[in-house]
Amino acid sequence: MDQKWQTIKKALQSCLPRGQYDLWVSTIDFLGIEDDRLILSCRNRLHVDWLREKLEESLLRFAAPHFPEVRRVEYQIVRLLI
Repeated sequence: MDQKWQTIKKALQSCLPRGQYDLWVSTIDFLGIEDDRLILSCRNRLHVDWLREKLEESLLRFAAPHFPEVRRVEYQIVRLLI
């Protein structure tokens, strides 16, 4: 499944400016699939809000060939411990 996620990220990379990809997409981690949800980790609420507003439609479109059961995206904020 992780290879499928990497393919989705590469598709997103091809349609975004490098800065946007590096800031918003490269830092997303794939956490899994549950029922009809693609579960992704994000750094904070701003990250989640940006993805929902600007990229969720593309995420679902690029995920469809790899995860046909996915109908929505769930974001989980994962904070790094230092």
